[in-house]
Amino acid sequence: MKTYPVRTCLGCGKKGFKKEFRRFAVDDAGTLVMDNRSIIGGRGAYCCMNGDCMRLFMKNRKRLLRAFHVQVIEWNKQ
Repeated sequence: MKTYPVRTCLGCGKKGFKKEFRRFAVDDAGTLVMDNRSIIGGRGAYCCMNGDCMRLFMKNRKRLLRAFHVQVIEWNKQ
């Protein structure tokens, strides 16, 4: 039986599988970008797909710093 890694939403703390969340990564310029196809290398952070969790995710800079181990400069809404 194959097991899959569990991800945690940085907005609400809900745990679930990767397909239930959006992945975010920080590019070389320090910009937070949505990584829908999981192609950006490095550390990623996950968030539920609802608006309330997205707002909590973006609001808490300390949580983003802990997740990415770098200071996030800005948010690129592509």
